[in-house]
Amino acid sequence: MVYVYLQTMSRLSCKYLFIAFCRDLGNAGISGPLIPDLGGLKNLQYLELYHNHLNGSIPTTLGNLTNLVSLDLYSNHLTGAIPTTLGTIGTLRYLRLYKNKLTGSIPESLGNLTNLVILDLYSNHLTGAIPTTLGAIGTLGYLRLCKNKLTGSIPESLGNLTNLEMLELQKNALNGAIPSSLGNIKTLKFLKLNANMLTGTVPLEVLSLVIAGNLTELNIAKNDLAGTVRSSRLRVTTIIQDMMKTT
Repeated sequence: MVYVYLQTMSRLSCKYLFIAFCRDLGNAGISGPLIPDLGGLKNLQYLELYHNHLNGSIPTTLGNLTNLVSLDLYSNHLTGAIPTTLGTIGTLRYLRLYKNKLTGSIPESLGNLTNLVILDLYSNHLTGAIPTTLGAIGTLGYLRLCKNKLTGSIPESLGNLTNLEMLELQKNALNGAIPSSLGNIKTLKFLKLNANMLTGTVPLEVLSLVIAGNLTELNIAKNDLAGTVRSSRLRVTTIIQDMMKTT
């Protein structure tokens, strides 16, 4: 039996909400900060608090939840940095923190989550470079980092994610070339790199995924890429691009 104590805050009162046998607390109207005491629930496997009114920072003590499989805190009002301690939860398979107000960089320690299937951090205020360590998560099938303020180049190491089906890096400030190593991801179905500052040409290795792989959408619009791309008629494929430079 797992008991979860949550503190809910209002203007008039502060009370404890006692919930037993509950895995999913999404859309429950819970408000206030996440209490550090949650880190003491050592046997907790699912912490589902999405679509609530949570504020404040994510407690570093959540790194003590060494049996956690899913951490879903998306669509709240959480602020501050993503704790590096989350990288110690080796059992974690789903980490979804999107649609908050998180700041700072993406912790390199997340590369230690070698059982992770979904990493979704989109629509925050994250800055800095995409950690090269994310390329070590061979189980990853879904990586969404779009609508942040990320800078630097796309790591070559992401080409090691050979189980990835969706890679969404659009609407950041990424620069440099599109890595040819992304062509190693034969499982990739959606590749969205639009609205960045990418330069160079689209690697042939990446374009080959349209024919030899499973790619069904490639969005590279609103960059500074050179060359042209033609859509293959061999499969239902959408390629979205600007009028690309030919000189």
